[in-house]
Amino acid sequence: MALLMNAVILVPLATSLPIPYHWEAVTSQPQLNATAFAACLSPPGVREKLNLRAIRLANNLTIADGILSYLSVYAGERLPLLNKTVQQPSYERFSVAYEMKGKALATKIVNKVLARPRSQEHISPGFLFRTASSICNDTDDGPGDSFCAALMCHNVLRAIGRRATYIDKHGVDYAPGWLRANETYWMKTAEPALQAAMLPLRNDGGGDKWGEWYHVFGLLAYGIHEASILSNDHAAVDIDKVIAAVDTLINAFITPGHKPEDTIKAQIDRDTSEVLRHFLFQDYPPSYTSHTGCTANVNWYVVSK
Repeated sequence: MALLMNAVILVPLATSLPIPYHWEAVTSQPQLNATAFAACLSPPGVREKLNLRAIRLANNLTIADGILSYLSVYAGERLPLLNKTVQQPSYERFSVAYEMKGKALATKIVNKVLARPRSQEHISPGFLFRTASSICNDTDDGPGDSFCAALMCHNVLRAIGRRATYIDKHGVDYAPGWLRANETYWMKTAEPALQAAMLPLRNDGGGDKWGEWYHVFGLLAYGIHEASILSNDHAAVDIDKVIAAVDTLINAFITPGHKPEDTIKAQIDRDTSEVLRHFLFQDYPPSYTSHTGCTANVNWYVVSK
C-alpha cells in the first residue's frame, strides 16, 4: 500500500515533465561494504533489532505523509501539480518539524570537525549516524529512533552541501532557519571543513561526498519509514531497491540542469538497500560490533577496488 501511495505521487511527477533526451540504465561495480557499514550504524557492542512500532508512533509516520516527495525533490524545485497538496506539507512535516534536532546535529558535528587537528581521522557515516541517534534518543544506548537519526543526517548534509537548491525561482528560501540565520559561518567555514573531513563513499575516491552521503541517509530513512509502516522488514528492503532505481531515473527530470544520475552514485543508491537489510536484521558477524574500523577505516564502508 505504501509503495502504491508513493507511485501515485511519482507517476504524474515523472510523466508531466519533459524528457530532454533518452539514456540507458547503467551499472557499476558494488561500492559499499554493506555488512560492515550496517554494523557501524549501531552503538558498539549492540545487536538489537529496531522497534518499528515505537519508531512509527514516535514520528507519527503514515502511508500518506509524503516522505518520498520530500526526499526525492529539492526544496526549491516547486512542482506546480504537487506543491500545495503534497510537497509543501511534506516539507513542513520532515524538514521544519525536525529543524531544532537538525541544528543540534549540525552544530555538534561541525564543532568536532573544527576542533580536530587537520591530520586527524575523518568523519565517518557511522559516527554521524550515532551522533544523530544520541540527539534523537537522548541516549547512547541501543539503535532507538533510527528513522529520526537517518532523516537528520540527510537533512543536515543536503542543507549544507546543496544550499543553492533551497531557493525557488521566485527567490523564496526554504533552507533551515539555523542555516539562514548564520549563512556566512555555515557556508564559508563549516561547509569546506566538513566536506574535507568526510570519508569518500566511492571506491575511486571521487565525487563531492555530499551527494553520496545524503543519498545514503535519505534512502535509509525511507526504508526504515516503510518498514515501520509495513511492519515487514523484507518488504521494506524490496521497496527500497525499487526506490533506488526510481531515484536514478527521475533524477534526470527534477534536478537543476536535468542531468542523469552519476553511474557510481546510482550504484551507491542500490548498495544502500543492502546496508538497510543488514541494519534491520542486525545481520553481521559478532566481531563487527567491536567497531574497530568504524571511526576512520574507509574499508568498513567502501569496497576496495
